[in-house]
Amino acid sequence: LNETDDMISRIHDASKETEQQLSFELSAKVSNEVVVEAFHGYRYVDGQASHYFASFTK
Repeated sequence: LNETDDMISRIHDASKETEQQLSFELSAKVSNEVVVEAFHGYRYVDGQASHYFASFTK
């Protein structure tokens, strides 16, 4: 799980909205799943920028 933790840490460090927004990251860690792909970015909802994080596990 070390590589996964490193990847999540890098994504975490790159985000200014970490703890409240990256709920997928927490659930992946808690269940010890292997995250095979993860990404984050911003989308606009009703004119507001909303941070999102998505991960795919196996």
